[in-house]
Amino acid sequence: MSLTLGWSPFLLGLLVVLAGMGAWWAYRQTTLSPGQRVLLGSLRFLTLTVLLVLLAEPLIRLVTSLEVRPVVALLVDTSRSLDPEPDETSPEAAPETGASTVRAALSTLEGQWEGLDVRPYLFGGSVRPMDGALNPDSLVFDEPRTDLARALETVQSEQESGRLTAVVLLSDGRYNTGRNPILTAERYPVPVFTLTVGDTARYRDVLVARVVTNELAYRDIVLPFEVGLRHIDFGGAEVSVTLSEGSSVIDRTVLTLPEDDGETMIPLEAVPTTSGLRRYVVSVSRLDGERTWRNNRVSQSVRVLESKKRVLLMASAPSPDLSALRGVLDPDPDLEVEQRTQKSPGTFYEGPLPDPGTFDLIVLAGYPGRAASSTDLDAVRRAAEAGVPLLFLLDRSTDLRALQRLGSALPALPRAVRPGVSEAAIVLSPAGRRHALFGDFLSVTRDPALDLPPVDISNSDWSVSPEAEVLASPRIRGVDLPDPIVVVRRSAGRRSAMALASGFWRWRNVPEVQAASADAWPTLVNALVRWLSAPEDDRPVRVTPVSRSFDGSDPVRFTGQVYNEAAAPVSDAELEVRIALPEGRELPVTLTPLSNGRYDGEAGSLPEGDYEFVATATRNGATLGEDRGVFSVEPLSLEYRDIRADAPLMAAVASRSGGAILDPQAPDLRSLLEARGLLAPVVQSSESSLRLWQEPWWLAVLLILLTIEWFLRKRRGLV
Repeated sequence: MSLTLGWSPFLLGLLVVLAGMGAWWAYRQTTLSPGQRVLLGSLRFLTLTVLLVLLAEPLIRLVTSLEVRPVVALLVDTSRSLDPEPDETSPEAAPETGASTVRAALSTLEGQWEGLDVRPYLFGGSVRPMDGALNPDSLVFDEPRTDLARALETVQSEQESGRLTAVVLLSDGRYNTGRNPILTAERYPVPVFTLTVGDTARYRDVLVARVVTNELAYRDIVLPFEVGLRHIDFGGAEVSVTLSEGSSVIDRTVLTLPEDDGETMIPLEAVPTTSGLRRYVVSVSRLDGERTWRNNRVSQSVRVLESKKRVLLMASAPSPDLSALRGVLDPDPDLEVEQRTQKSPGTFYEGPLPDPGTFDLIVLAGYPGRAASSTDLDAVRRAAEAGVPLLFLLDRSTDLRALQRLGSALPALPRAVRPGVSEAAIVLSPAGRRHALFGDFLSVTRDPALDLPPVDISNSDWSVSPEAEVLASPRIRGVDLPDPIVVVRRSAGRRSAMALASGFWRWRNVPEVQAASADAWPTLVNALVRWLSAPEDDRPVRVTPVSRSFDGSDPVRFTGQVYNEAAAPVSDAELEVRIALPEGRELPVTLTPLSNGRYDGEAGSLPEGDYEFVATATRNGATLGEDRGVFSVEPLSLEYRDIRADAPLMAAVASRSGGAILDPQAPDLRSLLEARGLLAPVVQSSESSLRLWQEPWWLAVLLILLTIEWFLRKRRGLV
């Protein structure tokens, strides 16, 4: 126990002495007898002393210690790789499962827990603490994932009382989710004793190790698949690798496996004939003697679009900016760019001008120049007015007077044309920093005015449309000007944007010290293209799955938004999603309202397959709108990619954490704990404090002292 004061003890002592002198002075000239003066003076002194002590804020600290049993956390892996399903295992392989090793090890360890507080946990993709003793025979190995790092971190966070003295980890060491457990073990506060379960010996197997393809594909265009086929001890065997969709086989390859173990890459192809979410399955034929057949197939979901976005690129003349622009547009797999470069009035180097109205986006790279014809300009203007998005990029060869012919198709027009250009830095406006178009751009270069080379701006004046937003302006010699550099407009279902500067090619040629900003130009172009070509979404009900495909163990989850006719969010609607199940039934899911018209809900785990859903929002019995969509559920295969125990990883976890490796046949954990002094009781200290000045009974003491003094003074006629 200790006592501390908010004042210096010397100051408190001095004040107490002054209080005593004051009490003596108050009663020294009264007609009271000496005994009465001493009594009243003592009461006054005692009252003042108590008051001074309380004003000094005395704090009493009490520290108590208690010996408790040390805690040992027992982490038991219950993932599926430890106990493959019998119908998915080759009978000739007759594998020795890790489940039997786990049960045997737990039975042996059961007699070594004396004097310890054992806390069992079962883990796979999640971690579940067990109440009471763990019955080895009741374990079910059905976890579809393994996250070793999460298991260790969960135990650490739940045992922060200081009693945790060691962790015993029973696992095959095959993690397929989360971070590397070795990194967690390096900073772990207590030693981890690992017991490797499962078969570490070499086994025969053929598996689809990986499938590489595009997430997005286009209807009637070849979709390539690169399949990584791995085999162990099956050299010279003949296998068939098949690509299928539903019950239809799309592509097939028969090959003889190489004599040496390893991975063989096999090309396959599909040509999607319909748009939407398509699920393809890559499988390899089963061979006798395989350890498991569950890793012989992998499914892959692909979103098939109607076609690539067709972009009409019109250039006034060849220029460095045009080359920099093509360097961004050409590699984009979602774009099909058709270029026309002005040669003479009405003619282009690449051939006649196609109808601009048949494209998904028109990009004017410095166009129109002096050779542009009014007929071509009118065709571009009509296409833009009909709804084709328009992007204009200024160039030194641009004829600004001819540009005025595009009129309302552009968000800004030259008001007064003046010759010459000036160098300027680009500065984002407050609206630009908030706009979704510049989200990725700001992550590349946080301060564009300082990080990017200057651009060339025209000395002409610009008139910005009232519906347009100026997202970036020039800064010349440290002075910010109100003129537009990047201006966008979104009105009546039409979108347009302008970059009123040239010399952006310099952003692709920055010095090495500014290499981080080299991606600023492609980031800006890609953002402009995405923003311009994004479809207008005016649906009153919008419900989407959080993923286009779910793993078989993941709950299927939806997010939704509901709007009324005025496009205002509706937060009190009833939003129900009905999922069509394969057997013809429907699974209803009611989404929970969050705020500002947003909704959220999940349907739990579903069997493998492709699903359609219909979402309906109602309010007070009236239907607000519907939405539809698709998603897929992939088969559970992570745990079967490699079911051989990873003993080196388990050894590394033990070594990095300061633990040791346990023998699966005879795990002598108790001797290891005793040798390291981990069986000794843990001393837990607790500290409590008492703020005396906050205790109400001190007020009662002061009142009693003052009352007694007042009563005696009144009896003696001093009041």
